[in-house]
Amino acid sequence: MKKVLSIMFLLIFTMCLGGCNYEPIKYYEDEYFTYVDRVYAEEEWIYLTGFTKRGLEQEILIIPSEFNGKKVIIGTTYIVGSLVIFSSEHLKKIYLEEELTSYGSLAPYNYDTKIIHLSGNKNIPVTPSDGKIYVNREAYERSPLSKVYPANVSYKWNYEEAPNSGYYWIDDYYNEIISYIPTDPTREGYIFDGWYKEPECINKWDFDNDIVPGTEWESINVSPHKKLVKYQETVLYAKWVEC
Repeated sequence: MKKVLSIMFLLIFTMCLGGCNYEPIKYYEDEYFTYVDRVYAEEEWIYLTGFTKRGLEQEILIIPSEFNGKKVIIGTTYIVGSLVIFSSEHLKKIYLEEELTSYGSLAPYNYDTKIIHLSGNKNIPVTPSDGKIYVNREAYERSPLSKVYPANVSYKWNYEEAPNSGYYWIDDYYNEIISYIPTDPTREGYIFDGWYKEPECINKWDFDNDIVPGTEWESINVSPHKKLVKYQETVLYAKWVEC
């Protein structure tokens, strides 16, 4: 009888392994981040799990939306809601690319770190109560979260039917010169010719001297948990020259 039960258990265990289609976890890293690549239920998942040694030394980082040709997911496991703790005391800003997927949360070690969420059309990763996420103004107005703020610098594609509601990049500065300039945008049939202060592209933004005005906030203890006292958005418009 015991022998029969042992055989039955072995058969059931083997069937379960085959049904789950589980394969060993693979570990990778690039210059700044570590990843886990695993297959579960016939789907391959790439999870961003933390920093490399060089990543820990950076003040500004961009989380990529793809790695090894696969979409990146913020999370440590396939379980929705998993937490990724970015334990870096040097990090001041971290940008989340537009197409990045998040099933988890970001928890920066330094709560002064600004998390810049470049897409306003997707779910915003939730951070601890002291975390700060910056989104474009449209996404801010839709968000019920108290820890979400409107970024006061917007880079616009500056043509009709542009992706991401017209936003190419966003950032946030307080009475400062812009220290990080994003890579130049590309558009089929056109050459990018700089960032300007108006849609007509008359006055070019001077990244060496022009200062972004700051935004002032006042915290309150009732809904909607925040009050915008003073807000001034700096919008930069791409100039395009037809090829």
